Amino acid sequence: MSIEEIVQQYPALKPADVHDALAYAYDHLAEIEEALAADDEALAKARCACDESA
Repeated sequence: MSIEEIVQQYPALKPADVHDALAYAYDHLAEIEEALAADDEALAKARCACDESA
């Protein structure tokens, strides 16, 4: 998806906003991936706990 497509999809954003968000994501990629992995692990644990209580 291009910057222009993102701005069309989210009209409240300006191209500079999208560039800023992408720059942040590239600069903090490891941190973001760790947070996503932690979220996946927490979800898996929650699903497992629900399965055990059923």
